[in-house]
Amino acid sequence: MKNLNYLARVREQYENYPYPLRKPKEELKRLRLTSLDQLPVINHHCFGGCEDFSNARVLVAGGGTGDAAIYLAEQLKHTRSTVTYLDISRASMKVAKKRAKMRKLKNIKWVHGSLLDLPRSGLGKFKYINCSGVLHHLEDPSAGLLALQSVLEDDGAIGLMVYAKYGRFGIYQVQDLMKLINKGEEDINKQISDTRTILSSLPETNWFIRGEELAVDHRENGDIGYFDLFLHSQDRAYSIPELHQWLNSCGLNFTGFVFEKARYDPAQYIDDKSLLKKISGMPEAEQHAIAELLSGAITKHTFYCSPTRKAPPDLHDDEMVPFLWGTHISHMEVHTRLMEDPSSPVEFVSLYLTIDFSPTRYSAPVFKYMDGNNTIAQIMDKTAEELNIQDKVPIRKEINAIYAALDKLNQIFLKQKNVGKFTPEVTFSVESIEPV
Repeated sequence: MKNLNYLARVREQYENYPYPLRKPKEELKRLRLTSLDQLPVINHHCFGGCEDFSNARVLVAGGGTGDAAIYLAEQLKHTRSTVTYLDISRASMKVAKKRAKMRKLKNIKWVHGSLLDLPRSGLGKFKYINCSGVLHHLEDPSAGLLALQSVLEDDGAIGLMVYAKYGRFGIYQVQDLMKLINKGEEDINKQISDTRTILSSLPETNWFIRGEELAVDHRENGDIGYFDLFLHSQDRAYSIPELHQWLNSCGLNFTGFVFEKARYDPAQYIDDKSLLKKISGMPEAEQHAIAELLSGAITKHTFYCSPTRKAPPDLHDDEMVPFLWGTHISHMEVHTRLMEDPSSPVEFVSLYLTIDFSPTRYSAPVFKYMDGNNTIAQIMDKTAEELNIQDKVPIRKEINAIYAALDKLNQIFLKQKNVGKFTPEVTFSVESIEPV
């Protein structure tokens, strides 16, 4: 893949400023989680709970400094699966390779090239493709999405992150401002320096200042973050209607959001029951669009899509295995807490939202047996035996209630009973976790 069919200025940016900023030696201390690439989440949303990834080909298109490739390879290192890393920046790939070496990962294939050349790459087909934060930097995002689709297996899925329109309003105001101020300035360091000066001078009336808490790159990644956020040469964002129109034009179906579903639920923002009833009768995509406009704080859309319509696992199938993932506390910690104080609500926290789950007499044993091994039928049987009751209907209702509550946060998932546990088997609440 020698033909780097890509915007020259974009390639130059990532050669000069590999993104995001990563230090390979940190791999000795922690494993960075990437939201799109948690295998149980992909399995739930994209494969009906039946994919164990024991022999799958995975592509990271636009691998940057390696977050997604490293996390996927770490999860898959004891399988026959492989990860292919693809990026236009040799500087970024150099950082990613050093990180993989630190972890002694040998299941990554390294390719220097453009994702636009995938149809002619000879790389073969992939079960899952990650493309996070890339397509919105292309001159023609549809060409990029179609290129990804050309190397996707028929029943495969793509995980995408693209910028969201309304949450980045203030960022684009600063971008427009800096295009005027930096007009004719070729020195990248001077562009960044001028941007830092301008940001320190912005009045409170500026829309970026009003929503500055929505942007973190310039605070977390230094000069690299400043350049990527405010000085990028090619950058666009999508509203929910634009997102669906884009996917449909490329023959792809929206499968599910990675982050909290509640963020895209109008009920998160509106209390009026009659108005909510009216909105609930609208198509789901329109409800999501309403929520995005109500929130104003969604800066990225992180989601899965597929050429085929994907149905999630059926909660009403008693042979499905429910389990918690991505929670602050494990199922046994919830059980222990409820045994100590059966009446107090249990707080579940995610990146953006917090919910209080109100327990019943069935909650403690249900959480106890929700270990990722027991099916719904087995959880009901064991809970009934522990409580010495015959009627399992209330137990089934309790499982449904737990699922309904945690599904809003994307912290409970289903898999088929023949699919084993996924690793790393940990709970996590931040972007990095200790390696196991």
